[in-house]
Amino acid sequence: MRRIAFVFLPMVLALSGTAVAQTDICIKRGTNGMDKDATAAWREMEARKDPRFMEAMAGVWSSEVRSPQTGQVSYLYLSYQENGIVDYQNRVCSPTGCNDYAGHGLYAGFFLGNGRYTAMSILSDLNRDRECTGSTGRFVDDRTIEDSSGNRLTRVR
Repeated sequence: MRRIAFVFLPMVLALSGTAVAQTDICIKRGTNGMDKDATAAWREMEARKDPRFMEAMAGVWSSEVRSPQTGQVSYLYLSYQENGIVDYQNRVCSPTGCNDYAGHGLYAGFFLGNGRYTAMSILSDLNRDRECTGSTGRFVDDRTIEDSSGNRLTRVR
């Protein structure tokens, strides 16, 4: 089964809350070397994080994204904690079956005004190790986020 990539809000990194200071670096995919620019950007984002944004993100969010080109559907659940830890589960289904993915990580962000935000995450799962990703989006309301690609996440708790 071919895997497709969906663009989502900040995702994840495999770590425990006590190991954060030792693992908050970005690794260049395929090199296992530190990505100095991305790590510097992460550290700036982490220093500028807005407690109001972190509180607004806390909870479980879900999305369903369909890819008409491949016939696949992604069912994503993101669980954000106010302390900057995030976990995710993603089930990607096609006409021939489903694959499950999961990961853990860190996120930080701040509001830009009018419900808009910018955020960054460090992501680890079976396919990546401490990969950093930036994102932008907006809170449509307390229960709905729209990312810069137009994908919507809904708060489920």
